[in-house]
Amino acid sequence: MVLIKIKSKKLANDLINQFDKLFEFDDLGQKHYLYFTEKNTENTLTVMKYPSGVLTVNRRGEDSNDDGETVIDLDECIDIFWINRAAINRIIERKMTNNK
Repeated sequence: MVLIKIKSKKLANDLINQFDKLFEFDDLGQKHYLYFTEKNTENTLTVMKYPSGVLTVNRRGEDSNDDGETVIDLDECIDIFWINRAAINRIIERKMTNNK
């Protein structure tokens, strides 16, 4: 498994394609997930990917409390990863350090 740091939107897409290999799995919900604090807010954003490939998000915080998951398309997910690449890259760096 190669850990990819987001340096371009293409690399964000590559990371999404490897989502199931890189991020935690929720046995109960049967999905992989990644959560982080969104850029410019104090909201926690959780991005989820189901085995079928469906992508969803959920926001929690002062600015937003989603009732459930919102389905997003690949382009929306790429944009989310691109905008929040600093937070996601920190998560990837921790994974790289822990895998040594």
